[in-house]
Amino acid sequence: MRGIVKIFLIGFVSAIIIVGCSNVFDAPAPAPKDDLDGFRGIKWGTGIEELNGMIYNETRDDSNLEHIKYDLYKKKNEKLVLGLVKLDEINYWFWQGRLGKVTIEASGGESVYNFLKDVCFEKFGQGKHKGKTGSDKARPQYTYQWVGKNIHISLSYYKWGETIIWLNSQEMITEQYDYLRKKVKEGAEKGF
Repeated sequence: MRGIVKIFLIGFVSAIIIVGCSNVFDAPAPAPKDDLDGFRGIKWGTGIEELNGMIYNETRDDSNLEHIKYDLYKKKNEKLVLGLVKLDEINYWFWQGRLGKVTIEASGGESVYNFLKDVCFEKFGQGKHKGKTGSDKARPQYTYQWVGKNIHISLSYYKWGETIIWLNSQEMITEQYDYLRKKVKEGAEKGF
């Protein structure tokens, strides 16, 4: 158990140092023109029990972190169109029963990605281009980002021809970070 806690703590601290150093040398992503406080009428932090017409889809881990699990829902009769693009799906991600993230997914290659990029630029302004972010299939090939007071947005294109727009609640990101710090502290106290 001590070894696992030690590896987790080393990894966690290393990630903080890497992210901190990368921010020193890398300009921050711009704030979006429209700092969304939710998506399609559902505000960030809204409880799933407050909503009608939501259909449970699955439960997923977030970034393989043991304590962050999301329940994914779809909206009944959701309009699967954004701009000119027909979407494959929209998932609403609920953490501890509250909306914290939305993913908008579309297939169709780079032409679909370019149309969705145009829609995002129109809505949020020009984002920060991350360039080619990865060569393996699991990492996006191209990414644009915006970081606002309410929302963190990523527009990513993957090698297999899929585009995903990630809309993340900044408040939920902060809550999850605080929650994980608490779990790390508990693990350090119990593991040593």
